[in-house]
Amino acid sequence: MKNHFSIIGFKLNKKYLFISFLGMFLAGLFIIVLFYNLYNTSKESLINLWKNDVTDATNGVDSYLSTPADAVEFLSAKLNSMINSNASSDEISAYLASESEVYSKLIEGSQLGIYGYFNGEYLNGTGWVLDEAYEPTERPWYKAALDSQGRAVITTPYLSAETHTMMITACKLLDDGKSVVAMDLFLEELEDYVQRLTVENNAEAAIIIDKNGTVIAHSNYMEVGKNYNTEWGDAGRQLVDALVTKFDGSAVLSDQNGSHAAFFDRCNKGWYVVLIMDEKSAFISLRIIYILAALALIVVLVIIFFISSYMGHKQNEVEHLSREVLAVADIYVSMLHIDLDTDTVSVVRGNEDVDRLLGGNFESFSFRTDEFAEKMCAEHFRDMLKSFLDVDTLYERMENVNTISCEFVDDKDRWVRMRYIALKRDESGHMTQLLLAIESIDDDKKKQEKLRVLSETDRMTGIMNRGSGEQRIREKLSTADGGMFCLMDADKFKYVNDTFGHSVGDKVLIAIAHTLKDSFRDSDVVFRLGGDEFAAFAVGVKDSDIGMIIMDRFFKKLDLIDIPELKGHKISVSVGAAFYDSETHEPFEKLYERADKGTYQSKKTTGNKVTFM
Repeated sequence: MKNHFSIIGFKLNKKYLFISFLGMFLAGLFIIVLFYNLYNTSKESLINLWKNDVTDATNGVDSYLSTPADAVEFLSAKLNSMINSNASSDEISAYLASESEVYSKLIEGSQLGIYGYFNGEYLNGTGWVLDEAYEPTERPWYKAALDSQGRAVITTPYLSAETHTMMITACKLLDDGKSVVAMDLFLEELEDYVQRLTVENNAEAAIIIDKNGTVIAHSNYMEVGKNYNTEWGDAGRQLVDALVTKFDGSAVLSDQNGSHAAFFDRCNKGWYVVLIMDEKSAFISLRIIYILAALALIVVLVIIFFISSYMGHKQNEVEHLSREVLAVADIYVSMLHIDLDTDTVSVVRGNEDVDRLLGGNFESFSFRTDEFAEKMCAEHFRDMLKSFLDVDTLYERMENVNTISCEFVDDKDRWVRMRYIALKRDESGHMTQLLLAIESIDDDKKKQEKLRVLSETDRMTGIMNRGSGEQRIREKLSTADGGMFCLMDADKFKYVNDTFGHSVGDKVLIAIAHTLKDSFRDSDVVFRLGGDEFAAFAVGVKDSDIGMIIMDRFFKKLDLIDIPELKGHKISVSVGAAFYDSETHEPFEKLYERADKGTYQSKKTTGNKVTFM
């Protein structure tokens, strides 16, 4: 006779209890293994997030350093020209002073102006008087420029002789192999940057360090200037070694104080941004969460066991839960369920566009895809959408993926994303059920376009900036049959600023930019180089006769500019123009150099002047 006992009102035999508890034990063991793997996966995800944060910080450092580096690159072209033309020290000093004033407004952290060593003499754009003991050729900025072999370089921190504070300097060796142009940067910006990085990531420290171990910036400013090869023990040496030997952006550093997790990425200037975390505290919260979650789930399983004994097993109901529910998301404005076996459509989420599309007919989906494309999208995108909707090629396109998408403009001129999502496949892997989801991405597309335009535009004048302008010209050179490249330099612009004020000078630059844009075609490239310099590329213009017509039109429009604050003073520019021949494949740098020589020649004549090279 069988033994029976009651649990929550039900009589279960001992064999059933043993099997149930054995199942719970195995389930609990499975949960522990599962959560252990989930913990490792989440740990890896957390590490990747920290790596991404470091990469974002590295991009920020690159952005901060690229502007002064680009500045000395730009200044070196003019200074090389002045040295080659035997310009006097006073002329070079005057140029340094004018450019110091310009860049003090353009570049944050550049407070000491532009200076350097020219023709055996130290010249400073702010008029700083040298101490007797100051030897320019022995300064770190001069030595770093010599070592860089003509490339713009950022020095490691050193003590400024002028301010007696730690500085870094952007510097570049000029063509004569002896002269150097330099621009100082205070370290406060980088110090603030690493402080924010430390706080935002709850880290032990954030560091900017070079590959030799010298600390450029540190969340603890007392560490700046130290060399971690020798001044941070085992952990410091391990970090410096990891920077040059490891390529996954992370390392574990161990010393007598415990283990530290380091995440790093390399800047374009050869420095590294490093985030230091205490390894134990970094992951303890994650470990506790998963342990508690696993225990909670085991408790829940126990509760479910007793409840299921009372309610009965309902596994069949779970199997019939709709798969569409897993795919529903608020981002989709409409969704259609497609049964490929019966070639029918059912509406999961509908709207007016879906009703118009289906027209009350929910059958023969595979034969109506071309009709749907005709009704849904603008003419230019119809062939693409027809190819995307084609059911005959779906298996091949989705053989190894569960979703594919297509972006297009609909018949109401709105950007839309359509997505196929695999819901069910048969034993051979062929899809039998799909979800066709439609999402509006019009706002995102418009924001992306607005950001793109802003990134390519010079903020003052509204025309393209140097980076986007030069990039556009390089693209034109690869396809154009020829063209005319022009460099424009406003005459006596310093006089305008000094006499009438910088606000009037800004109006002059804006007026020149608008006149330049009005004088060239929409297909041409017009942009501001910086300061009072502009450039343009006229596609297809191959000789000086046509080029002169364009320049005459530009000069006439300049004469019509009326800025009351100038009190009758006329705006004039010096122009150098060089013609590009597609057969010679001349690089842009050579084209620029020839136009620059033309500008220099035009500067020798008063008033509007163009020199063709």
